[in-house]
Amino acid sequence: MRVSGRTEISDELKEDVERLRSTLVDNQSGSDLLITAFTAALKHFKRATIATPFPAELFQTSGNEKDFHACMQAVEQLPALETILKTHLGNSASATAIANSNLASLPTGSRQLLEWLLQPGCPQPAFTDNMMPDFIFKNMAEMPDTKQGTPIIAYHGTSFERLHSIMNVGLLNMSGTKMQRTGANHGSGIYMATDYSVSLTFCQSAIGWRGSTVGHKLRCLLVCLVDRDLASEDRPPDQDENSGEKLPPAYLLVGRTDAIRLQYVLIYKDDVKETKSTKINWCSVIIAAYIAGMLLHHLFNWKAVERWLRHQMRGY
Repeated sequence: MRVSGRTEISDELKEDVERLRSTLVDNQSGSDLLITAFTAALKHFKRATIATPFPAELFQTSGNEKDFHACMQAVEQLPALETILKTHLGNSASATAIANSNLASLPTGSRQLLEWLLQPGCPQPAFTDNMMPDFIFKNMAEMPDTKQGTPIIAYHGTSFERLHSIMNVGLLNMSGTKMQRTGANHGSGIYMATDYSVSLTFCQSAIGWRGSTVGHKLRCLLVCLVDRDLASEDRPPDQDENSGEKLPPAYLLVGRTDAIRLQYVLIYKDDVKETKSTKINWCSVIIAAYIAGMLLHHLFNWKAVERWLRHQMRGY
């Protein structure tokens, strides 16, 4: 509502905007990751399953089904977080100032989606290094306590579209289902590895949110703590009954999902850098050579004409 050229907003909206802005300021890159992971899930052809959880209370069709189209529109209307946070407000900011800020002026659906995405808590970036992943995020979501009898560090490589669901639901055993992405040569379970390089080969990149500063085409590698005692329960033995092959030494087949605790998410950028092409354009070379040849031809012809004129002028 506008009064005398000013925008008045409710105290509830003011508090929501302040709380949302505080979250974004405290952890901009972590918020960015949540948005782009959800965007990648929405773009996948299996989004009905991969985009889990989904804010059905915000985006629902008249038939009470998930409205993926409306949700994607809300995502597309989100500007880069740097743009949203460009208007910094102090603790004593007035309702008018907040209403005129970039955050408060977001479409209602986009702002509500942003609030929903940030509810579980943003993963915290650890550090970046040229010799390491571009980003390392610490998982801050609350996880059920498990008795870590013999905890070991293990890695899990997956496609980036699945990161949204994993961070919210956890790693699930998808062997034998439509969601199985790779083979299960050694039986049903969650395939992990104690060797970093082994799991890295299973990471597949995907394009996420266009406003992301983390990256547009990303891969992810999960670093987990695995309870070796629980992991050995409800899983097949190392000897595969069908093929007779043993589980490779670096592999770890986990039968129980509660044996895994996600600790860190390693992010790799696969963005294509724009470079000037060094490929020779032979068509241009041929045209240039033709023009040069014509010029030389006319030049030699003119020299011949000039000699003929000089010869003719000798008689005068």
